[in-house]
Amino acid sequence: MKPPHVKTVLYNGKPVGTYIATGDREQELVASRAVLLEAGIDLNAGKAEQLTALGQARSFGVVTKLILDAGFKSHPWNPHLVAPLIVNASFCIEVFLKALGKLVDKDLRGHHLGALFDALPMEQQDTIQKEFDCRLPIHRLPPSSLRDELTSMSKAFEQWRYLYEKDTRLEFEVRVALAVIEALDRVCTGMTAGAQQGASDLAK
Repeated sequence: MKPPHVKTVLYNGKPVGTYIATGDREQELVASRAVLLEAGIDLNAGKAEQLTALGQARSFGVVTKLILDAGFKSHPWNPHLVAPLIVNASFCIEVFLKALGKLVDKDLRGHHLGALFDALPMEQQDTIQKEFDCRLPIHRLPPSSLRDELTSMSKAFEQWRYLYEKDTRLEFEVRVALAVIEALDRVCTGMTAGAQQGASDLAK
């Protein structure tokens, strides 16, 4: 007889208990929540906001990829979609960072991406950098500092949103932004594994 498959429930990246996997998504969701409750963790007590922030970040990530597919998969590229792509991507990164803050009980404010990253605990910064490092070869990018990349794109949301007011040349590396989004999504997925069954498809 095949032994039962045991799944570990994680909360904030740490194991809190186990349950027997049944293969039924709804049953396993109920089982994982029961494990959390037994450990004294109530996901409905003050944690709804963090999941909402994460959901919104992923929504902007999905829209970013839709714009990419619609306007930049083949030549000629659609110039009308450049600013919407960059505005969505930069705002997606901002909300992901703030969602991560919620997950570690930090209320992050402001729009400067580098400052938001710096406000996270060093453990989370290191984890995100490692995920970012893994995504770089996929997008054919050289090694780089995540913090430096975030700092360089910190004003993109404002600048590209009001592009018609600018008379200077603006630059934005979309591949780097995608690598950042995918890295943040993977880190968030790992930290909320006990609360949400199944990974986001942003980093696939």
